[in-house]
Amino acid sequence: LSTQKTHDANIIDTEKRRIAEMEDEVKNVTEALDRERRENRTLDEEVQKYQGLLTQEKASRERLERDWDQESGERKRVEEFLLLEKEHSAQLETDNLALQKENDALKHDLEDEITALNDLVTEQKN
Repeated sequence: LSTQKTHDANIIDTEKRRIAEMEDEVKNVTEALDRERRENRTLDEEVQKYQGLLTQEKASRERLERDWDQESGERKRVEEFLLLEKEHSAQLETDNLALQKENDALKHDLEDEITALNDLVTEQKN
């Protein structure tokens, strides 16, 4: 009977150790799971932070693209205006040359008339 009690006690002690080991294992797994959850929460927070930054960057890029398009349109309008001004300036130069030639011709005609009048006055004096 005593041998049976010792044997039963050994079995009970063995079972208690196995239960304690299992409880330790459950505790370790639970702690590891808690760590994983904390790490996942931290990673989720970082993902959300970077998604926010990405959204800001996208919005910033879109603003820059709109500004670039607007500036490109303004630059194109300025270039078109400058081209028109250049054409207008060239036309003014052409007109000016024509007026100078006409002025020179009128001046030459006037000088001829003055010379003719001077000759006429000289003839009449004689």
